[in-house]
Amino acid sequence: MLELLALTLATVQPAATNETEVSTPADIASLDLAKFRKPVKFADRHNIVAEKAARKDNCSLPIDNYQWVHAKIEAAIYVSAEGEIERVLPVSVGCKALEEYMGQHLIKFAKNIAPIPPRGKPKWYRTAIHFRWPE
Repeated sequence: MLELLALTLATVQPAATNETEVSTPADIASLDLAKFRKPVKFADRHNIVAEKAARKDNCSLPIDNYQWVHAKIEAAIYVSAEGEIERVLPVSVGCKALEEYMGQHLIKFAKNIAPIPPRGKPKWYRTAIHFRWPE
């Protein structure tokens, strides 16, 4: 079972959601993979921001044989019936700064392009962002 880390309401939960209505998934592996309606914007500058956040937070992340840092941040996303991301719950990787940045990135660049759940009911999905930079 993967430990989920709920981020602050102000940074990754744009819409007010009644907590009693939304049960948090215990394990994201069982969730359907999010198939966004358009590509989520991602550029080299996002890796640079992630690197700065990880260094500032003094995170210990895996380094490959070629001296590149790799940080794959997985998350559960709660999508409204209209296809808007309402909640992001990153899986804890031991780097809170990257987990928060991932949630903020999804809210900013993918909020309105999430999959539209079947049968018009809100649904949890899983997704991930892979950050990398040279050591």
